Amino acid sequence: MNRSVLLVTGFTICFLTTNLRAEDWAQWRGQNRDGKWNEAGLVEKFSGDSIPHEWSVPVAPGYSGPTVAEGRVYLTDRPETEEQQERVLCFDAKTGGSIWSHTYACQYRNIGYQAGPRAAVTIDDGQAFALGAMGHLHVFDAETGDLHWKSDLLDRFQVEIPIWGIAAAPLIYEELVILMIGGRPDACVVALNRRTGEEVWSFDPDFKERHGEGPYPLICRGVSYWEDRDLEAGAACKKRIFYGTADSELHALDADTGKPCEGFGQKGRVALREGIGDAPPWEYHPTSPPQVIRDRVVIGALVADNVRVDAPGGVVR
Repeated sequence: MNRSVLLVTGFTICFLTTNLRAEDWAQWRGQNRDGKWNEAGLVEKFSGDSIPHEWSVPVAPGYSGPTVAEGRVYLTDRPETEEQQERVLCFDAKTGGSIWSHTYACQYRNIGYQAGPRAAVTIDDGQAFALGAMGHLHVFDAETGDLHWKSDLLDRFQVEIPIWGIAAAPLIYEELVILMIGGRPDACVVALNRRTGEEVWSFDPDFKERHGEGPYPLICRGVSYWEDRDLEAGAACKKRIFYGTADSELHALDADTGKPCEGFGQKGRVALREGIGDAPPWEYHPTSPPQVIRDRVVIGALVADNVRVDAPGGVVR
């Protein structure tokens, strides 16, 4: 049976045909956010010099990766028009035909690398969650594109837009959409009702460093989810959200309440600068979500390079 693998090249979405059984890739880094493609019968060698080209469609610039669910491909971009806009696109995975699109006004302010939105569209239980670079959150019917609700997170949570914009893809946990947006007050991480957009909880780690100096901005780009199967149902912090902060700490929150998990590290946080030496905050801090593998939290960090000869070395913990 011929199925399709999705590739993105330049500003064109391309489909190439291979003999694989397709698995949905419905959110950033795949079904479990672990970068794993769980398929059998993988092709080890192609029959010819190239893979047959199935279809391609032009799109505008953008940084977000495509997501695939229920025979549909989702992508965000930034049309090159006089009026600044962002756009959410949905295509038929077999033909490349347009199923629906949604365009909205979005003026970029204080953003470097302005080619387009960053966060991948998250698809879950018939809903599509799209988060733009300036904090515009739209929730659609994944099949029809009908708008369920939207929220301007920039104004709602007093977000300080980092130089690369809002980049963390929405994470869906039961009836919550969890977002890392760096808002004030007390809104570094927020959880909204996925059906209504109503705020359920928010958390701020009381950053020691919010701005910093030097060529690298103090940012973080997302959260991870983990369930402690040893705890009884309903126990505090059985289901957890992990994320790293700009001032080099790893935090664990109860996914249902947003409260710190007291039994993790020091009251819900672990310092990550041990062994780094004397380095300013901007030279070493996490910029990506931690990865949870076999009940272990693994996290790396940005390390400044080409700045000074005695810069700190990298650490993976």
